[in-house]
Amino acid sequence: MLLNVWFCLGVFLYHILARSAVSLNRLSWQFALIIFIQRLICVSLLGFFFLSDLLYLTDLALRLAESKRTFRLAQRIDRAGYLIYLYHGLAITLFNIAATRLSITRYGTQILLQLLLVLPAVIGGSLLWQRLWASFKKQVTPSPLHQ
Repeated sequence: MLLNVWFCLGVFLYHILARSAVSLNRLSWQFALIIFIQRLICVSLLGFFFLSDLLYLTDLALRLAESKRTFRLAQRIDRAGYLIYLYHGLAITLFNIAATRLSITRYGTQILLQLLLVLPAVIGGSLLWQRLWASFKKQVTPSPLHQ
């Protein structure tokens, strides 16, 4: 509740200060003070957004845990999480080398392509590897009936 009040007051104050800063001399101490306060508001509002997202995600995770509803894809990604962690750096490095050779030099384009191509490929490859490894272990491991 207190965070919501701070957020509303911060946005309100930010807009009021923006209107008053226009009429001031840019070299005056009043202008510097208003800009300083605006910057503090911007930083604290970013913190507010981070905390509100964190609280929302924590609340969502607790609700899912309490209801014992888990999704298959989320479970599979969770099991493959270590492989994703291990191989994403290698995949991004290989992509960056290929992007340089293909003359994709703009940083924003590279990041976008990494998100659209590399990350899904690493997640999909890790999930596929988990599935193949499980089926291999199932075939190699003798069942208790044959002993």
